[in-house]
Amino acid sequence: MVARTKDILKQDDEFVSFWMKVIGFIYQHKNYFYIALAVVVAAGLVIWGLTYYRGKVEAGAWAAYESIMDQPPAQSEDAAQIKEAKEKTQADLIALIGERSGTKAALQAHLELAGMAAQESDYPRAIEHYEIFLKGLPAHDPIRPATAQAIGQVYEAMGDLAKAAEWYHRVAESAELADLGLWDLGRVQELAGQKEEARKTFQRLLNQHPNSIYASVVQQRLLNLDQ
Repeated sequence: MVARTKDILKQDDEFVSFWMKVIGFIYQHKNYFYIALAVVVAAGLVIWGLTYYRGKVEAGAWAAYESIMDQPPAQSEDAAQIKEAKEKTQADLIALIGERSGTKAALQAHLELAGMAAQESDYPRAIEHYEIFLKGLPAHDPIRPATAQAIGQVYEAMGDLAKAAEWYHRVAESAELADLGLWDLGRVQELAGQKEEARKTFQRLLNQHPNSIYASVVQQRLLNLDQ
């Protein structure tokens, strides 16, 4: 018991001795410690300030975006007035992109402009905005496959089935929209006269996604291809 007590006291002495040395070292080099502390505090304040500023910038950008998209549609059925209202919205979105570059709201504006351009059959401009939007998304963002599918649709509307197939293939490799991607890929392969490739794609859809909403129509497509 006495030996055990001595061991404990010895450990306590070593503990106290260690911290006394630490305190002594800090005291001897206190100027350096103050400088290091000041650097850490300053870095923290900079990070906090940037985060706060970024939040305000994003909030302002989203407010500007919402004010543009909340504009009431043209109340007239006059084609000229409807066109003028659309052009104003597009111009405002382009201005927002220029003024709020780098914000998520500016990225969303690219998506809106892509949809508008596609509706107007301005396919090159639609692809340009879609691709900018896609590049701005994080690598694993679940919206990426849907954007790739939209780009594929635009290329298909242009009649460029090879490019459409490239984008649909990307969708087919995604976790979120794989069956849709395979369905679209098989369709354009069939349209391009690539019957064997289409057959393989449709069969892959049935094998990997037997419960897909496209399963029944794909089965019929396979029967037609076999005729």
